[in-house]
Amino acid sequence: MDDVPARPRGPDAGSLGAIIAAFKSETTKRINRLNGVTGHRLWQPGYYERAIRQQGGEYGRIAQYIAENPAKWR
Repeated sequence: MDDVPARPRGPDAGSLGAIIAAFKSETTKRINRLNGVTGHRLWQPGYYERAIRQQGGEYGRIAQYIAENPAKWR
């Protein structure tokens, strides 16, 4: 038999990544159903999780980015 690479498993069940993936999937299905469409993407692909630390000003920098970023979507 040929060596077939394993399929990606996705995030571990119950992890933050799995919770985010489920939320994005369900909200996409519901919004598409309400709009009478199928297959429309609503979310940016990918997800990167990491702990935000208060040391070294990281928390303030990230909080500012979150607060200001929606204005850049227009």
